[in-house]
Amino acid sequence: MPSDREYMLHVTELFEEKGGEVYCVELVASKEVQVYRNEIENRLENKASRRDLEFARKTLADLDRKHRTESREGEIPFKNYTKIDYSELQPDEVYPLFFTYRENGCDT
Repeated sequence: MPSDREYMLHVTELFEEKGGEVYCVELVASKEVQVYRNEIENRLENKASRRDLEFARKTLADLDRKHRTESREGEIPFKNYTKIDYSELQPDEVYPLFFTYRENGCDT
């Protein structure tokens, strides 16, 4: 099975071979923010897997123990890559940032 990196490079190539552009945006937030947002009303209404709060908390804790969920500096190989820490942003403030980065160029 290919690594996540190999898979992402493969998918990127598929689009770029056809003249497309790929933008990679990594969203990060503190664990406290992730737990809080997993339990807000909108998320619970739209994600059935989050409605069992005990299960959702355990899943997030298990992910933290088993996997690294944030890239390291210089690790992402894409030219159009940026990382957004949304810990201090409301969800509706994050989405417009995608377009800002696309229009002004991504920076690592």
